[in-house]
Amino acid sequence: FSHVWLIFYFSRNTNKAKVKAWLERDKAVTFPPKVKPPLLQGQATGLFSTRTPHRPNPIGLTLARLEAVEASRRRLIVSGIDLCDATPILDIKPFVPGDVPQFAPQFASWVGSENHKLWKVQFTENALAQLGALVSSGATKFFRTADELTLAIEQVLCLDVRAVHQGRGSASAGSEEPVMHQCVVDGVQVHMLLDGSERQAQVESACAYDSSLLPPV
Repeated sequence: FSHVWLIFYFSRNTNKAKVKAWLERDKAVTFPPKVKPPLLQGQATGLFSTRTPHRPNPIGLTLARLEAVEASRRRLIVSGIDLCDATPILDIKPFVPGDVPQFAPQFASWVGSENHKLWKVQFTENALAQLGALVSSGATKFFRTADELTLAIEQVLCLDVRAVHQGRGSASAGSEEPVMHQCVVDGVQVHMLLDGSERQAQVESACAYDSSLLPPV
């Protein structure tokens, strides 16, 4: 098999208490039937027509490339996944011929909208030097060279990592001023200047992230 399906639990969700109450049949707890995905710029659509992690059953599905099978260690090596480190995996299923659509798939028009264009990502010389030093010092777990880490950061930031409340998907997305944001990629805290009007992210600096600040899984 070249690919496998990973079924996982959204362990970093912030509404765990609500989900727990819902599972315990608390009639006072409900989930909104519609959500506002960033690509719709403030418009709502049915929850189950989106990939929002905040669902009645916080279960996700992703397709991963199977790089290797380490039978002696009972471990699979996969790539191309969109999961946080230590995400609980509920099940693994092979990608089989029946999973390939027999007809050309169709999608909602907003999925392929202009708002889905990739951002341009740039790095300052200072940021590149800091990323190289961090990799050399062993601060990263998955990436072994500065080029690998830089590429991974670029692949993350080109998707616009802002939350909706931070301006992502805003109807006025073309008029906001550049704002400093931060995210964590493989143990590295990345500080970047995001310019929504130009769809551009510039990485200004990077440092080792204190994993003790992470919420418990």
